[in-house]
Amino acid sequence: MATTEKAKIKVKPGAQAPPPYLGGVKSALVTNSSQNTLSLDRSNFARSSRDMGEAVARLCRVSPDLSQAVATKISTTISKNYTVVAYDSLGRISVPGTEAAQLLSAHWDRESPDYTMFTRSTDIRSLSASLLFDSFRYGGMMAELVLDKSRLPSYIKSVDTSQIKWADNKTTTYPVYKTKQDSEVHLNYPTIFYSATQQTGDTPYAESPLQTALQPSMWDVEFADTLRRAATKNLLQRLTITIDSEAWVKTLSLEDQNDTKKLAERAKETVASLEAQLETLSPESSLVLFDTIKASDISNANRSEDRSIAVLQSLISGQLSSGAKILPSIIGRGESSANGSTESLLFLKAMTAAQNELNILLSRAFTLAIKLMGQDANVKFEFAAIDLRPSIELESFFVMRQARLLKELSLGLRSDEEVAIELTGTLPPVGYKPLSGTMFDVGPVDTKNNSYSNTSVDTASGKSDSTQNTKDTQSDAPTGVPGKNSGK
Repeated sequence: MATTEKAKIKVKPGAQAPPPYLGGVKSALVTNSSQNTLSLDRSNFARSSRDMGEAVARLCRVSPDLSQAVATKISTTISKNYTVVAYDSLGRISVPGTEAAQLLSAHWDRESPDYTMFTRSTDIRSLSASLLFDSFRYGGMMAELVLDKSRLPSYIKSVDTSQIKWADNKTTTYPVYKTKQDSEVHLNYPTIFYSATQQTGDTPYAESPLQTALQPSMWDVEFADTLRRAATKNLLQRLTITIDSEAWVKTLSLEDQNDTKKLAERAKETVASLEAQLETLSPESSLVLFDTIKASDISNANRSEDRSIAVLQSLISGQLSSGAKILPSIIGRGESSANGSTESLLFLKAMTAAQNELNILLSRAFTLAIKLMGQDANVKFEFAAIDLRPSIELESFFVMRQARLLKELSLGLRSDEEVAIELTGTLPPVGYKPLSGTMFDVGPVDTKNNSYSNTSVDTASGKSDSTQNTKDTQSDAPTGVPGKNSGK
C-alpha cells in the first residue's frame, strides 16, 4: 500500500474500549460481580432487569433450556478449521496478503501478544465464542483491532455489547462506550467493528433474537418451580398421627378433665410436643408412641395429574423452542425421532447464517490488519462449513472433492494457490511445481462407480442404471441373443 493511502487510515495505538470492570485503582482486586442464583427467585431475577438485553442475559443464566440453546448454537457455529485468504482488487488471490493474514492468525492462535507480562488468550475460536455469546444475547457483536505503539495489529478482542450506546453523527451513528465510572468513550474509529443480527432500520440498537423466548422461558421457570414444590408436598408419603381422644383424656388428672380451659391447654401441649418430635424425625429413625396415639401414612394415590402436566409441559416446550430459535430435538425435547433429521437440517441452516455474520466481521478486522501492514488487499475469513457428521464419515466425500479440484486445476480453471488453500488451508509449499493448466489430469468422468447416485450412466453402453443393486449383480460377461452379442 502506498504511504499516502495508509495515512488515510486514522488509527490510535492501544485499546480504545477497555472492559467495563477496569478503570479503578491500579493493582486493586477486581470485584466479582456474579450473583449467586441458588437462593434467588428465578422469575423475579429476570423481571428486575433494566432492559431487554439484560433480561435475556439473566434468563440465559437461570433457564436450563435457554442456556443449552445458546451453548449449542455457539459450539455448532464455531467449526474446527478455518481459512484466511487475501484477494487483490481484481478478485485474484494475493500471495503476500494471504501470507500476512495467515501469519497474524497463527500468531494470535499460538503466541502471546506481549511476552513481558500476563496476557489473556487471543485465539480466534475464543474470540468467536465471546462474539457469538453477545450476538445471541444482545442481538449484536462488536470487536476491536488493538494496535501496538507502532500502530501495527497486536490482537483482536471482543467489546461488551451491553455497554454500547449510539451517538447521532447527523448522517450516521457511531458507538459510545460506557465505562466503570459512567464516563463515555466515543468509538468513532476504523478499528471498531460491529455487526447486528436482523437489524431494523428505525433504531441503531440491536434486539436479541431470543427476546421472543422471554415469556415462554418465564412460564417454564415458574412452572418448574411450582412442580418442584408440589413434588415434595404431594408425591411423597406423609406421616399422620391420630390421638384417641377418650383414651387420652383418661390419662389426665381429674382436675384437668373437669376444667374445659385446662383441657384445651393440655391438648395444645400434647400436639405441640408431637409436632416438635416429628419435625426432627429422620426417615431411618424409630417412632415410639403410647397406644392412645396411632401413626400412619397417607399418599395421593388416587390423584392422576400426569397427563395434564405432560400436555402443559409440551405446550411450554414448543413455545420456548420457537422463541429461542432452536428446534426441540437439538435441546433434547423432541418427541419424535422421525422429525430429528429435518429439524437438524433447519438448525444447521440457521447456524450457517450466524456463522456467515461472524465470518464477515472477522474478515473486516483482518482486512484492516493487513492494510496497516502495507498490503493492498482484502481478506476473506471463513470457518469450515457446519456438518453434524463425524469427519471420518465425510472422508469419501473429501476424496471426490479433491478429484474435482485437481481436474479443474489441470484444466486451468483454478490457480495453484486457490486449490492449495481449498485442500490444505495454506499456500503451496516452497518448491511447489505449478500445475495450473498443464492438463495433467484429463480423462473421462467415472460416473458408473458413484455409489451415491441412483441414475448412474454406463459410459460404455450409454444405458442408465437406476439401482445400486443392479450394479452389484450385473455380470461382466456379454449377454444377449446367441450369434449376435455372444460371438457365436
